[in-house]
Amino acid sequence: MPCYKMKKYKNEIFSVKFITVYSSIIMGLFTGVSSSAFAAATLMIDDEKSISMALGLRGTFSSIENSAPNGRSSSKSFDIDSISIYLDGRYNDNIKMTFNVERDIDDKLRVMDAIAKFNFHDNFNVWLGRMHTPGDRSNLSGPFFTNVWEPAVVVSRYPHIAFGRDNGLLLWGKPFDGKLVYSAGIFNGHNCSISGSNDSDNLLYAARISLNLFDPEPLPAYYVSNTYYGDKRILTIGAAYQTQKDGIGLSPTDKDDFQGWNVDFLFEDTIATGVLTVEGAYYDYDLSGQVDCASGEPGSIPCANGTNMGNQIEGTGYLSTLAYLIPHKTGIGNLQPFIRQQKFDRKISQTTNEQTDLGINYVIQKHNARISVVYSQIKDDRLASSNDNIDKFLVGFQLQY
Repeated sequence: MPCYKMKKYKNEIFSVKFITVYSSIIMGLFTGVSSSAFAAATLMIDDEKSISMALGLRGTFSSIENSAPNGRSSSKSFDIDSISIYLDGRYNDNIKMTFNVERDIDDKLRVMDAIAKFNFHDNFNVWLGRMHTPGDRSNLSGPFFTNVWEPAVVVSRYPHIAFGRDNGLLLWGKPFDGKLVYSAGIFNGHNCSISGSNDSDNLLYAARISLNLFDPEPLPAYYVSNTYYGDKRILTIGAAYQTQKDGIGLSPTDKDDFQGWNVDFLFEDTIATGVLTVEGAYYDYDLSGQVDCASGEPGSIPCANGTNMGNQIEGTGYLSTLAYLIPHKTGIGNLQPFIRQQKFDRKISQTTNEQTDLGINYVIQKHNARISVVYSQIKDDRLASSNDNIDKFLVGFQLQY
């Protein structure tokens, strides 16, 4: 079906009521399972077939300078950032399915992942549906598996429907005992709408390759993490590339091609019985000098109706993170101080967006139970002087089961 005929179907965004119905069905499915089995969140249908479920919850208290309704005071807000339900079905070792939904901060329930998985071999897997596109480590980690509370939204800017996902076909594998991980796919892509730059319905092509110089990263290896809390000795270097013809622009007659690429690395090892984590990334987004709709750059205009529209900006960025997991427990968890720096230089407007995060994680059950306290300084010289330097403070918690 051509992109300009696509509609915003009801299964894209559900009312909040659906989460109650969905949860009831899932809980009913597991009613006959013993408590110990339910803790494992897996229902065995026979020797091969199974269904597993997991839940995730993230919430914050935040205070942001000049963000109260009067525009002068600091906002103060308690929020449920996301509630996630994860379902995995296994027919056998070769055929599997993933279906994940998330209720976001706007009280909308969205499909995150809907993947048919055909796993022919560790070296060759075929996935079809909605999934993360091959890109940078930050995107492939997702919010629950970062070492800093918020994702790296300043620099991680590849096109996506939502949550870093798009609909398409992915081939990936991990040859050489997982020392090498590759992925390549084709996806619906960007600005695919009537009156959009990509009204000719060109697909987006994406690829990533990672080299694990120390231990292979844990399963599944396509999805990764920003920290493994010392479970593995990690030195991974990765690179990603995405391109789409007519993927950028203001209209079908004012358009150009999108190209984006990045390199990133993660080092993690035990130092003085604690765990040192060092991460870095460089990004380059090439729009051939074109301005995209809804990007805020000079000459930009609102986008036509559709999904995965606009907001792409020509420029370069970098990310650096340093974290250290203190080995001795404090109460029921370990403290992990961190600092992260992001910077994005826009080419057209000649402006810069920077964010520095300084904080500490209280790691109770690794990624499954964690509390974070973060102070952020956000600078954006494209904004009015009253908002170009903002301080932000938040306390966040996450639980996964």
